[in-house]
Amino acid sequence: MNIPQAIEQALYAAIRARQMIADTHLRCWHNPAHDQAWNADRDRHLPCVEIRCSPPRAADDAKTFACAVQIIAVTDPGSDRDRAGITRLETAAQDAIDALYTEFYAGAGSTYAAFRAAIQAAEPTLHLGGLSYGEPLAPYSDEGNQAVGVGLVVHFSRTGLN
Repeated sequence: MNIPQAIEQALYAAIRARQMIADTHLRCWHNPAHDQAWNADRDRHLPCVEIRCSPPRAADDAKTFACAVQIIAVTDPGSDRDRAGITRLETAAQDAIDALYTEFYAGAGSTYAAFRAAIQAAEPTLHLGGLSYGEPLAPYSDEGNQAVGVGLVVHFSRTGLN
């Protein structure tokens, strides 16, 4: 499986496990199984939280890797004039990242368990090495919609490459 796709799928599982944004369309950029078929009227059903993961980059040792992930909240400014909806989604995304980060280093917790199980199922050769906070995205306009993002970096190694 594609590594960014596996990470997106795992974050999807972790966010859904928290049941924080049940009324929101959650979408993985690399994962059509969790996405709607393209349709201009439905594809970006709003409100939406989109998970986008970069391709892996090798560390200096060329044995470990990292992927940068953006979790982007998007709302329609017409129905979210006071930005309460996008703020709720941004907070939920940050809370999910905070929980995942805390639980990863504690070695236990429901958010981490959902993330780890999804990673292992999707990509058994990937071994999590750590998580760090990534670059956030300041609020911006996305095709007329309002968007803001939080970031996470997933550090890992892989077996079977050499």
